[in-house]
Amino acid sequence: TSVFAGVLAVATCAFLAATFLVNEARSRRSEELEHYFTVRGIASGVVTGVLAVIGIAILHADAEGFYDQLVGGAIPVLAVSAVGGIGAVVALVRRQPVLARGFAVLAVAAVVGGWGVGQYPDMLPGEITIEQAAAPSATLWALVVVVVLAAVLIAPALAVLLRLSQQDLLDDALLDEVAAENSPSL
Repeated sequence: TSVFAGVLAVATCAFLAATFLVNEARSRRSEELEHYFTVRGIASGVVTGVLAVIGIAILHADAEGFYDQLVGGAIPVLAVSAVGGIGAVVALVRRQPVLARGFAVLAVAAVVGGWGVGQYPDMLPGEITIEQAAAPSATLWALVVVVVLAAVLIAPALAVLLRLSQQDLLDDALLDEVAAENSPSL
């Protein structure tokens, strides 16, 4: 089960990366790279889907308790993942990279959500529950405050950077100029 989870995670990352890079290649008007990543996105999507189906058999043989919980409560979430994965591959075939990206994110998020639903309420099945593994309340609230502050302070800058990058408004000369202005003088 552990090896399967690792292989599925790597395949999922390859699928997401290739799908996102198709759109990036298109925005840079590189037909060669767009084709390259489209082929890899389709292939990695198919491989990831096959691995997910094989994983059901692996879980049935190796982790029956988790398998029972997964099949019992997480089937609707996993069905959403299947729809997302198939939708992403179809969108890649139809040369619709933005749609493919959305479907790929849906597929991956649903796999992660399905895993959580199938494992709930356990953190480690049969060993420790989420409630037993949780940090003290004060620690959790401190973490919430830090995350909110980070989001408020960092998210706007990241949004501007992403916008400038996606609109191809960042170039090497501008980056060199900003770096020169912000570097200490010797």
